[in-house]
Amino acid sequence: MVLGQFVEYKGHIGSIEYSDEDKIYFGQLLNIEDLVNYEGHSIEELYEYYREAVDDYMEFREEMRK
Repeated sequence: MVLGQFVEYKGHIGSIEYSDEDKIYFGQLLNIEDLVNYEGHSIEELYEYYREAVDDYMEFREEMRK
């Protein structure tokens, strides 16, 4: 993963950014109707929370269909 690029997991695309001010990596899921953010103190942690965000979002969307 590289800053300013994107990651893909289970068909969902997420952004990768870094805040110098806060000293934290962050991003959000793209191309969805909802706002889903994630953050981490390292690239590895960011990717872990990104995958969790995708899984949680998919579970939420499934529950909303019921």
